[in-house]
Amino acid sequence: MVSPMTSRLFVALEIPDDIIEQLVEFREEIYGKDDIARWEPVEKLHITLKFIGDINDSLIPEIEQKLKLIAENNDPLDLEFKKFGLFYRDNKPSILWAGLRQDDNLIGLVNQIEDSLSILGLKKEKRKFKPHLTLLRVRGRENYEKLEEFKQYIIDDLDFEAGKITLFKSELKRGGSVYTAIKSFELQAWRNNVFRKGCKIKNIR
Repeated sequence: MVSPMTSRLFVALEIPDDIIEQLVEFREEIYGKDDIARWEPVEKLHITLKFIGDINDSLIPEIEQKLKLIAENNDPLDLEFKKFGLFYRDNKPSILWAGLRQDDNLIGLVNQIEDSLSILGLKKEKRKFKPHLTLLRVRGRENYEKLEEFKQYIIDDLDFEAGKITLFKSELKRGGSVYTAIKSFELQAWRNNVFRKGCKIKNIR
């Protein structure tokens, strides 16, 4: 008997390229450049809305249909990156992230995805949604002092419009995980993103 094909999936909110470029500039301004920190590549920078996990590939068309209906009933989101932060493991930094201003429409979108996919038998996420973009997965040789400095900064005026959600497949390969877009869905009309020039970071220490 042939085992069913499975895939590891997640749903993500796409971030405009110019916003990603600005975050990378901030990152380099604060941390500097070295050959040790293995930053997340720009093509993997996104906001995860729902980690689905390993599922039977036969469910993918139904997931796509659910996401299509959700996208058709949501407008593009007006969002803003506000700060940097760290997640810790054993009292040591494990993830460096850039966080969004709290947004009720984004929370509503996430709740719709959770509710809709649960109808297909997928488990709801029990943890509170904390919208963030992962910049670095800490491996242990990075400059911890420099990483801690990120928390001294806030981000001013880095607002944008996000209008596309994507179903991604994640595959673990020798060089690390590889993300492949299965299908994208526009939130109503994908209008030109709004980028406020002159944004900056500010040391709040």
